Amino acid sequence: MGYFISIFLTLYALVHVYIARKTWLSIQPYSSKLAWAFLIFIIASALVFPLMRIIESKLPYSLAQLFNFWGSYWLFIVYYSSLILIAIELIQLLINFFPQLQPFPLSAPQVAGGVILLLFVICCYGTINARSHVITNYDLVLPKKQSPLENLRIVMVSDMHLGWIYGENNLREMVTAANAQKPDLIFLVGDIIDEGISPDFAENLTAIMSELNPTIGTYAVSGNHEFISNQQDNFNKWLTDAGIHVLNDDFDNINDSLYIAGRIDASIKSFSRSDRGTRLELPDLMQKIPTERLPVILLDHQPTNLILPSASGIDLQFSGHTHKGQFFPNNFLTSKIYALDWGHYINGSFQAIISNGYGTWGPPVRIGNHPEMVVCNITFS
Repeated sequence: MGYFISIFLTLYALVHVYIARKTWLSIQPYSSKLAWAFLIFIIASALVFPLMRIIESKLPYSLAQLFNFWGSYWLFIVYYSSLILIAIELIQLLINFFPQLQPFPLSAPQVAGGVILLLFVICCYGTINARSHVITNYDLVLPKKQSPLENLRIVMVSDMHLGWIYGENNLREMVTAANAQKPDLIFLVGDIIDEGISPDFAENLTAIMSELNPTIGTYAVSGNHEFISNQQDNFNKWLTDAGIHVLNDDFDNINDSLYIAGRIDASIKSFSRSDRGTRLELPDLMQKIPTERLPVILLDHQPTNLILPSASGIDLQFSGHTHKGQFFPNNFLTSKIYALDWGHYINGSFQAIISNGYGTWGPPVRIGNHPEMVVCNITFS
């Protein structure tokens, strides 16, 4: 983890040096005061995100929340600034070889103003899009085996990241939307809780969660951010008190018709205290489940290995985690990391549904995909 943080901070610093230099060279010849103002703003903004990881617990909640908003949006602005500036460099390089491609000359301040305007438009669109939830429907057929079940309607939600950015109102909206689908089962598949749960929200969270009203029950598993934020114990307590079944490497037999298994997140190895134990290997968990008798649904936050569940007798897996990159062009990276970073995966008799999540991590921005609630209509045949 220390190695990863070192690489991230090094890249973070280099990107800011690049942006600061380009900004200075564009503006300083025309206005030194404006160039200095931009430079100071870039340096101050660059310090917000890493500093908040250290001092946020020492600040009043409202102030810490404000700085986290600033730091989160700044991550997005820096990322897209880098992409835009690199694109301008490539265009300029092309024009140097083919001058006739430049229709009219642009001054450095005009280019800088255009970049700022473009960033503002992208940021506004991404923010609105991140709040524009959609319902993604799947119609699946699972083997009936010896189950008396004919049909099942499931609502699945992952990656809400409740905390600094998403709070009580967002949770209430999710509960209302989930109940409106009239599901038999609701699955909360990790990264539901993150850093920055306010004391007031913590008092109300269980009561709001208890309003989830499926006909059979609600099941949940942890994600990596429950461990990163050190909220795993609270996650277990708050959801259990709300009547939600939290499956930490455990399973439940639903009326002798269906098995639901849930894995504790793999990040327990990196971010958890030693007294919390370890994550079971999937074959060890499945030893206790007669997979040949009843259908088995697995909840596992990270879809890192979709071959193992197929070989372990799982019929259907629900996962999240990927966010489908959250904003373009990160989706190209997630599509290479995972066998499937979003959608419906099929491998023989095994199927998996990968959600891009209901909320966002870091910047409350989505470009290239919509936040979603998954609804599965299952027929047993």
